[in-house]
Amino acid sequence: MFLKALKRKSAKKFLHQVALTPKSNRSFDVKAVKKVACLVDLNAFNRPEQLNSFCEVFGLESSNFHLLGYKEQPGDASIAYFTPDGLQWKGVYKQEEVNLFLGNTYDILINYFQEPKVPILAVSARVDANIRLGFDGIGAKFNDIHFKGELKEMAAFQKEMMKYLQVIR
Repeated sequence: MFLKALKRKSAKKFLHQVALTPKSNRSFDVKAVKKVACLVDLNAFNRPEQLNSFCEVFGLESSNFHLLGYKEQPGDASIAYFTPDGLQWKGVYKQEEVNLFLGNTYDILINYFQEPKVPILAVSARVDANIRLGFDGIGAKFNDIHFKGELKEMAAFQKEMMKYLQVIR
């Protein structure tokens, strides 16, 4: 118990450092999107298979869309997921699913969660992505573009996301 608390504190310190680090200026072209990642909180959104519709939005093959879930407790899920148990020092994870997810470079990372939880933010902060999209609740330091709304309003999120991506293109 004490060790878990120290690991969580170490991860919070890492997240604080990430929040203070200026973002790099990467180029982005919505027409050149080849690989998209989506990080979803399965505790708040229980229909992760619906997120596969992002493939259609970006015109991607399913092999270029990577989806990873987060759950507070181990259990059944229709997608690969991680739990807080795998959190190590400085926000590093020992779970294979996380390391496979982090082993790629993405054009877009979609943070499909609203509540800022240390384990999911630690993974999000380590993803190598040109642009990050998500909801208001997690803060501007973790998303380049953030939207107001609810997780269940996926169609509205997708519409707004494409509108903003077209503008920054």
